Amino acid sequence: MKKIILAGDAGATNTELALFSIENDGLKVLFSEKYKSAEHVSLYEIINKFISDKKVNPSAACIGVPGPVFGGKIISTNIPWEIDETELGNKLGIPNMKIVNDLEAAAAAIPNMNPGSLEIIYAGNGKTNYGNKMVIAPGTGLGMAILIHNKDGYSVIPTEGGHSDYAPVTDIEIELLKFLKMKFGRVSPERVISGLGILNIYEFLLTKKEFGNSENYFEKSEFKDIAAKISEEALNSGNDICIKVMDIFISSLAALCSSKVLGVNASGGVYLCGGIPRKILKLLSDGKFTEAYLNKGRLKYYIEPVPVYVVRESSAGLKGAALIAGRFIKSGIE
Repeated sequence: MKKIILAGDAGATNTELALFSIENDGLKVLFSEKYKSAEHVSLYEIINKFISDKKVNPSAACIGVPGPVFGGKIISTNIPWEIDETELGNKLGIPNMKIVNDLEAAAAAIPNMNPGSLEIIYAGNGKTNYGNKMVIAPGTGLGMAILIHNKDGYSVIPTEGGHSDYAPVTDIEIELLKFLKMKFGRVSPERVISGLGILNIYEFLLTKKEFGNSENYFEKSEFKDIAAKISEEALNSGNDICIKVMDIFISSLAALCSSKVLGVNASGGVYLCGGIPRKILKLLSDGKFTEAYLNKGRLKYYIEPVPVYVVRESSAGLKGAALIAGRFIKSGIE
């Protein structure tokens, strides 16, 4: 009898679940479904509904959730759920339950990802590099993980780098830091390089004299997702303030990417996941990202060979979670 595993990618907006069967040639998707996270009081409620509707009892499960995981427990930074993997597995009747950081799940999928799922933003030296890889995901928040290269392939190290300290480079980014410091006290990269960050940059620019006559989207109730509206305007119109918002977002993201290359010796490349990079591919490819990415002074030569990709595969986190859950079966824990 074929083993069935459950994989999930829980986010602040959506939670996606899927059932996979383990085949000789890999994992096969049987069913998948998305749920609005805010419409449910717990992860248990969503999973229980899913597996009850499908009438299955998975042998193993792995769910990626935003936030740090300690001892199988997590209090998510972007979802109001407290999760304990042992308690969750017992309630659901799933013998092997694993909760991981969402970027750990996404990173697990990258080493075996089809090249067609990757968009090259900066080609580097054009060679396939097998060194360490950095995974950065600007979405509602900012997730990061490291893929450490070793003799067995890659090991995933989840991090909370999105909550480190924001490091401005340009004069206007220094002004932005001062503005955000007044508002928040402490400023992390997530305050700038995320969907929430786009709103913070926009709010800051509205205080600048040169943008004094700009339309204030915060006063427009018809715009449900103001960050998406700003990026769309930057892509499709000559809206000066929106273009400037995304210029700051992209230069900050690029500087972060090359700083992480230096910090973890990520010679194997930088991989941008999350919803925002996929939506702004055109902006990431116009040369401004590359200019800011390579702006590392005396260490520019260290950055130049290292490629940057956008992961076009929207279900990378789900597939990575499935790979992690599949290890329970392969290791004979069942």
